[in-house]
Amino acid sequence: MKSLLFFLFNIELIANPIEIFDDITTTEIQKQVARLIEEDIRFTFQKGVEMNIDVYQLSHTLYKKSPSLWRESNVDGYLPLTPDSLEEVNINVKVIKSGKDKLKTVS
Repeated sequence: MKSLLFFLFNIELIANPIEIFDDITTTEIQKQVARLIEEDIRFTFQKGVEMNIDVYQLSHTLYKKSPSLWRESNVDGYLPLTPDSLEEVNINVKVIKSGKDKLKTVS
């Protein structure tokens, strides 16, 4: 029996808002950006699973990092992915303020 694999994405990025028209805090920007990116990643992954496409090349990454686990898990050279294979997506957004406070980082 083939083992089930679950993947965890840890993503760090820098956001540099050019213009902000609403009264919004840096924390709110971080939360909104993280939520939107996670939604996009999960949506793209789901569509790939529906079409039997490994859009994030998880099979290749697993093969490079752990060939023995890849051999144990693959079916005819294909890594079976399910909608639940993408277990967790962690997004860490660092906002760089622009304008008057340009290049001042806020975590």
